Amino acid sequence: MPSFIVEGGRALQGSVRPAGNKNAALPMLAATLLADGPVTLRNVPRIRDVETMIELLAAQGVQFNWTDDHTLVADSKNARAGDPDPALCAKIRASILLAGPMLARFGRVRLPPPGGDVIGRRRVDTHLLALQRLGAEVNVGTTFDFEAKQLKGDDIFLDEASVTGTENALMAAAAAQGSTILRNAASEPHVQDLATMLVLMGAKIEGIGTNTLTIEGSAPTTSRSARSSASRPSPIRRSRSKACAPRTSGRRCSASSAWASWRSSTAARSSSGRASRGASAKTSAGTCPSSKTASGRSSRPTS
Repeated sequence: MPSFIVEGGRALQGSVRPAGNKNAALPMLAATLLADGPVTLRNVPRIRDVETMIELLAAQGVQFNWTDDHTLVADSKNARAGDPDPALCAKIRASILLAGPMLARFGRVRLPPPGGDVIGRRRVDTHLLALQRLGAEVNVGTTFDFEAKQLKGDDIFLDEASVTGTENALMAAAAAQGSTILRNAASEPHVQDLATMLVLMGAKIEGIGTNTLTIEGSAPTTSRSARSSASRPSPIRRSRSKACAPRTSGRRCSASSAWASWRSSTAARSSSGRASRGASAKTSAGTCPSSKTASGRSSRPTS
């Protein structure tokens, strides 16, 4: 049986760069379908689930170009309608995240039940109900069939604070006509990253980081110029690095992050952008508030 042999008794030192958060990268990749031009994603983890999502999107005509090990440019200008490959969808649960953006852009999509790890009860009712409230017709059989001539905003109370359910509703609402309020929304850091990316792409979203999101929608053909967004480091990898710090015996030990440097470099640009747009978004790309609500309670972590 394969094993790790660890010899202790040595002080640790050095620098660690935590990989990007997969749970942020996957919905951000799906959201590139809402753009009509190139979008640059930074600090993207090159792992199996991410590669599978890229394969799914490439089959729909999205063009990808890795400019370095963790920077990816996605261009969906020539994306086309079609049913995603069931074999690829079966590999990752995140395939369900294609429902919102594909429905918004093409008016229909057929998806098999999402695959991925089986780690207990992980229903998708929240996705289906939210998209129905936005005007989609949903038929459930051996596949999930979504269709909508035009998505329209609504006041929606999500039946659970589902992370991916919130993300699907958020992407669809960004392209719907009129205003949408998402109540009981998940507020985890990766949901905030997706919302921040949509703001950079031109969406108007208030309440980022809280359990109530207000989205001013627009047609999916609205021009979205090339923008840059970043996936913050995985919290698990960050925690591992921090856990090693007490064993450094005072030696320098740091965890660098492409997300942190990107956040700093875009803070001024985001602030000026908000000023020119008025109060279109309460949260800038350079500030990421706590995932707690105003009352101090965090949303429930569900799939």
